[in-house]
Amino acid sequence: MNGRYWLQLPPQESIEHGVAALMASLQEFAGGRVAAVEGHAVLISNLRVWENLALPAWYHFSESPDAFESHVGGMLEALDWDEARQQQFTGSLPQALSAADRRVAQLLRGLLLQPAALVADAEWWRLLGHGGDLAALYMRHAQNIPLLVVSHGAPAEGFAELETGLDAAELWNRIKQGVVTNADA
Repeated sequence: MNGRYWLQLPPQESIEHGVAALMASLQEFAGGRVAAVEGHAVLISNLRVWENLALPAWYHFSESPDAFESHVGGMLEALDWDEARQQQFTGSLPQALSAADRRVAQLLRGLLLQPAALVADAEWWRLLGHGGDLAALYMRHAQNIPLLVVSHGAPAEGFAELETGLDAAELWNRIKQGVVTNADA
């Protein structure tokens, strides 16, 4: 199961609310494995990046956060960072990172959950198109995970438009089957 889907919201609706609502509605059907990635990446400010990455996965999988260290290291290989850069990144507090590195951390955090889907805002998708570390990580580890983008704008090229008003079960079934609209069925 993979694909790219676009949910266009009316201009009066908040994108943040749209992402949160889509996440909440899909969690039940995806076994709690839906991850959000947003242009303004939010991490817990008083936790190091490593803790921001490992604690959600530990919570969901009940394994020691140390068990995820090799997995994170493997994912960071896509970025061609040397050991010192990796240590600096994972040992930093979020506010010490650039906005681009916070987005990388947010995607890593989501990938550690082994997500059945990623839900993004259009800003994140736009920034992904700029290349760099975020694009490298996405292409290496996330390009085959269904991506649902929430936006006020029309769907980007290569995206299927999601119908608004679908209940969560029907939406999830259509995503799993690759069917998005009645016209596509």
